[in-house]
Amino acid sequence: MTVANAQRLVPTKAVTKAVSGDPSGVPPGYKATIGQLQTFVLPETFTSSASDVKLGRAIVAAWQKDGILQIAMKPNQQATYKAANAASKRFFSKSHAQKAACVDSQSYAGYIASGEELTDGIADYSEIFTVTKDLPLDEPRVRAKWPCHGRCPWPDVEMQEPIQRYMDSLGESGEMILKLTELGLDLPEGSLTGLTRDGWHHLRVLRFPATHATNGKGKDGRGIGSHTDYGLLVLAAADDVGALFVRPPEEDENFANWERSAAGFKEDDAGWVFVPPAENVFTFLTNSVLPSTPHKVGLNIKERFAFAYFHEPSFQAVIKPLEGYDVGQEPKEGIHYGKHFTDMCRAYPLRKPKNHRLPIPRWHLALAPAVTHVFTAYIGVQRHAADGPCLRADARIASAIRAWLEADHGPAAFESFAMIDGVEATDTSVWVCYWQDADKYDAALKELALPVLFSRLEKRDRESIGLWRECFATALPRLETNYSGLDYLPGLARLPGTTTPEHDRSAYWGAARDRIPDSAHDLFPKPTDLVSLPPDSAVQGRGQHLVGTNPQNLAHIRSGQFWENCGQQEADAYERKLEPTLHEGLRYLMEHPHETEAMSVRYLRNEEDAAASGRPRKESCGAAFFSNLDKLEQWAKTHPYHIAIYRGALSHYKAFGDLRRLRTWHEVSVLHEGDAQFEYINCAPATGVMQSINLEARDFSLLTV
Repeated sequence: MTVANAQRLVPTKAVTKAVSGDPSGVPPGYKATIGQLQTFVLPETFTSSASDVKLGRAIVAAWQKDGILQIAMKPNQQATYKAANAASKRFFSKSHAQKAACVDSQSYAGYIASGEELTDGIADYSEIFTVTKDLPLDEPRVRAKWPCHGRCPWPDVEMQEPIQRYMDSLGESGEMILKLTELGLDLPEGSLTGLTRDGWHHLRVLRFPATHATNGKGKDGRGIGSHTDYGLLVLAAADDVGALFVRPPEEDENFANWERSAAGFKEDDAGWVFVPPAENVFTFLTNSVLPSTPHKVGLNIKERFAFAYFHEPSFQAVIKPLEGYDVGQEPKEGIHYGKHFTDMCRAYPLRKPKNHRLPIPRWHLALAPAVTHVFTAYIGVQRHAADGPCLRADARIASAIRAWLEADHGPAAFESFAMIDGVEATDTSVWVCYWQDADKYDAALKELALPVLFSRLEKRDRESIGLWRECFATALPRLETNYSGLDYLPGLARLPGTTTPEHDRSAYWGAARDRIPDSAHDLFPKPTDLVSLPPDSAVQGRGQHLVGTNPQNLAHIRSGQFWENCGQQEADAYERKLEPTLHEGLRYLMEHPHETEAMSVRYLRNEEDAAASGRPRKESCGAAFFSNLDKLEQWAKTHPYHIAIYRGALSHYKAFGDLRRLRTWHEVSVLHEGDAQFEYINCAPATGVMQSINLEARDFSLLTV
């Protein structure tokens, strides 16, 4: 995140050097000038003295001039580096099977074989072991399945201890450099170091094969292609084999890599500077406080061992322009470091087209940094008759639910609905409830025990009532939301402490997936061992108590429309043109579950204030589960019914322009296995997921004694 609003072009002192067989020289096949970089000695302690100010200004000047500078190692750092380098060589000498076993799918730490990592679509020959923050499995962020949070898959303690000591040493140097940089830029104390408390510091342990000893997967002579790194400060150290090239700042170049990738930037152009190996020296690049520095790594005639340490902000930090450097940079709400980091480390590219411009503004939900999950519960009461016993039972159940909603253990936000359409009993009342506290969610669900509610009804009344509950926990990295306006924010946006920043990942196919943070590393496939219920499966529903949970990557969507604030002309246009198209599409999903893999499809009308107004509220939503996100995307992108809905919405937007008051929105969750709980008591046969997911039938007689 560049905070300086200008870059200066200052000629680099350099001389031309011919390629030779010396591995400390320019790698074979590369042309570059030889950089003559400034080397600095960090003070033992930071005092903000005049000498510290002078050093800080000199560091900033060198940064702006060359894009890179050198820090001399102290004797204790030399010993730490040598021990870490020896540990690195031991690890990379292991067999492929031993190294390949050192991976962790949650932290994304561990081993990457030569040729497996790509830069600008071309394989790099670097062999890597990535060290992220090593967190225990019971740490809250790990339990919440935050991206990149988890255990580091060390092969043994002989590697872990020296590498960890080396990272700690680099961390001390990183903090000192940031403090001096604050002085050099005349920034208030803590402007930079305040970002790195609980910083997401990590290390890449690297081996580069000799240019003649590669596996043929990449480009001859290339270790890592041209790129800029993604964070605040990078400190790199290597042995005496030359390989690193940098491209000093030029006035007309901008590397806002949070907006677009700089991978492959001027890979084969002139202007690169070779950084000669220097004994006992850290070499580091800056990507944030000062202009980002493009760099690349070649292969030499000997193998090379190196380290790249990333001294980073906290994963939860929101980065904004520093005092004195704010010239209206985008995005105005700042850059969430964790989101930026996962975007930069994506295994799967964004679907967003190049140069895409959002035709109309869109907003998404942001929750407090301490929130790891949101929790949702749909509660339904079906009326199987219209006689006295049914009405009596319905009134008793509804009264109990309303009392539960208002109690201390009730949801943090909720809405009530009537069923417009569904393949189950349409004479159904529905409540949708939300929490952001796991303990309160668990306590609330225990308090509203459906078997207890049902068994408390008069025996003669029970047959006329069905109860169901579909509830699920969503890890925030598996959630996405989208809102067309800020004057009405339903659903999850009613949770306390939420904000709705603007975003630009909308109005293209694949945008919903792009808004899900975990999509950087997960395609959310349907489980290959999932057993589907046969089309003729006969789940009775009535007279049954069914319970169950979800398979991996079940997707849920709630998508809503609000037209209470529309003028009469716009309201008529929605109700006569767009709404019938929407209803027809939902009806198709209801009637074709095996084709679309949609389930529990319901079309609901919001009942808020309906009794007081004496008319139906002009608000509705559709809610459904899909077997996975891919099936939801297929429906949205390719099916004629949804394409008709999409085109109808575009026509509506064009017709009413800035005067449009129709508000549309949605929230999408992709669930981990076991994150949802389904329960149905005496329900209609097609209710919810009963015909799609294997459920356990419990003893119904226990509810009717």
